[in-house]
Amino acid sequence: MIKKIKISLLIAVFALLGLAGNVNAAALTWTADQTVDLSSPDVNLTIVSGSEATSLVVGTESIQVVLGDGDVFTTTVANRGFIVIGDTTSGVANTCDNDGTTGRAVITGGAAGETITLKPTAGLCEAGGGGGGGGGGSSKPKTTTPVVPVVTPPAIGAGQVCSYNLGLGTLKNGSRGEAVMELQRFLNATMNLGLVVDGALGPKTIAVMMQWQNTNGLASDGLIGPMTKAKINGIAAARCGATPATPAVPGVSPAIPATPVAYAFGTSLVKEGTKGEACKAWQMFLNDKANAGLMADGNCGPKTMLAAKAWQASVGLTADGVLGAMSRAKAETQ
Repeated sequence: MIKKIKISLLIAVFALLGLAGNVNAAALTWTADQTVDLSSPDVNLTIVSGSEATSLVVGTESIQVVLGDGDVFTTTVANRGFIVIGDTTSGVANTCDNDGTTGRAVITGGAAGETITLKPTAGLCEAGGGGGGGGGGSSKPKTTTPVVPVVTPPAIGAGQVCSYNLGLGTLKNGSRGEAVMELQRFLNATMNLGLVVDGALGPKTIAVMMQWQNTNGLASDGLIGPMTKAKINGIAAARCGATPATPAVPGVSPAIPATPVAYAFGTSLVKEGTKGEACKAWQMFLNDKANAGLMADGNCGPKTMLAAKAWQASVGLTADGVLGAMSRAKAETQ
């Protein structure tokens, strides 16, 4: 039975410590990690700094949390996993970190604002994810989308984005533009978050990015600089069956070039108005080789053809925006 009086005391403690926001404003924000003590079983949960919620209730064996649409709430537990119940519209990433010694649940609030229950498992956390609960109050675990992308993709190269044009500057909270849209596409493809691809990088996306950096062995500073960009595009290249380039280390080793990516150009002419996989292959090629910043949607419109003409001119071809045999032959040499 949930002791609802306990949460009143807990929220009061949060407020005194400056760890949570105004409850009346229907927004709790943790600015530091906070330990929550459960009694059955006797385990401690940690609410991770940066988490947000509308409300939180602590019971003897679980916590119940309500999130606003887009809020991100992260909690961890040592040597156990989590059972997640009630996530009908919310996104759940339920994994084991640090070789199975830490269970981690990352909840991204959905439109319904449902109450989600997080309960530690009785046994050890098993690498590969503890599983989330189904909607409607079921206590049976289910497999959820992991934070870490699958090492071996289900279909290498098929419909995959092989690289993301993340620009040259460091992306951070408040950044805007096409490079941010590319980052949002990567996070959606990798973590199934359902982010709106609007080109605006806000604190909730940064919180998710920090978790991703930590999971992938990077400094979890929320800054998307050269190291993070290289990791992102290394994962993207692996999905396509390619090996990313290894940069040279001065005085230690030479650079190792990337394995070339095969583009499915097909045999037909591609021009303005062309739609389909051949167009998409050209868009991916132009992004990779010319930093075109195109959306690889398989719809060759004016922006795609403008990028094609610029590339044709740069390699000594007639800049007519018609991608035929000569353009394909030139592309295959790059």
